[in-house]
Amino acid sequence: MSWNKLEGIDFKREYRSYIDALHAILTAAGRFAGTKSMLSGMTGMAFKFIIHEYLSESSMTAYGYWGKEHGEAAERLGWANVSPAGYIRHPTFPLAQKQAERSIKLSIDRGLGVVFWLPEFAVIHGYDDEDEVYFYRDGWSQDEQVMLYDNFGVAGNGTPFWFYQLLLDKWDRPEADIYRESLRAAVSEWETPHKTAPDQAFASGRLAYDYLIQALESRRYSASGGTYILKSYAGIKRDIVAYLEAIQAELGLTEAVLQAYREVDAVYRHICRFIRADEGTAALDQASFPALLKSVREAKELEEKAVHELKACIGCEDRLPGELDIALWGIASPR
Repeated sequence: MSWNKLEGIDFKREYRSYIDALHAILTAAGRFAGTKSMLSGMTGMAFKFIIHEYLSESSMTAYGYWGKEHGEAAERLGWANVSPAGYIRHPTFPLAQKQAERSIKLSIDRGLGVVFWLPEFAVIHGYDDEDEVYFYRDGWSQDEQVMLYDNFGVAGNGTPFWFYQLLLDKWDRPEADIYRESLRAAVSEWETPHKTAPDQAFASGRLAYDYLIQALESRRYSASGGTYILKSYAGIKRDIVAYLEAIQAELGLTEAVLQAYREVDAVYRHICRFIRADEGTAALDQASFPALLKSVREAKELEEKAVHELKACIGCEDRLPGELDIALWGIASPR
């Protein structure tokens, strides 16, 4: 087939572009009927909390090694998948581009769009061999975008690496298993200090709050990054509450777990009040810094409490951090 284009791709960037892209692909293909908050929770992506030491905007995507992180996210739903990736500087990059072309077109012919790094994550939903272009959506504009095959991984990237994920086939997992696994992943994410070791410029979970507090106290941070991170995580915390409310009855979650995460959400809603909009841009309100820092510290304490309640509820409160993963054969269980 010389060309093909999938319809119904409703891709809009909100809090985490990978989830936004994956949701657009799966719903368009009729393979997922839930909300973004459900997808974010079921994949475990909602529980990733990463902060750069200077609040770089990349905090929202630097949550570990992508092949592993995104592979586990899709596997948790029951999707077999592969995530080819690499650096543009590698001498084999032209070969990788050609393989990407073959793989992406095959996926589209099977009715599944492709998540790829633009940056952030975007969706390829069509191709035309005559013009040698992909059709994609960037999540910002409602207009369809066009990219030459030869520009894949290069045009508009601004970073030295390329990535795409192919969804291969799916088997139906019991939803209760998905829910339980996602909550165990939530505990592991909180208790893992660095997901990008040996690089320690990014911190995860509990330690990420210390990075956030230190950056705010020192006033050494990216202004745009700070506002982007806080607004994004505020939306993600709302997603966590919606997810837990949706699965509470199925898993028998206690009201203490729900209430703890609702309190975290409430603090983030309050934190968003410290973001000031000026002529289309956003910045943290300098005059309110003491109150902002107090709220961030409160958020850390409340999230610690929330994870403690969650651990008690799912029966892993007495395990050491490493023991949780071993007992499960890893966060994404073998199939």
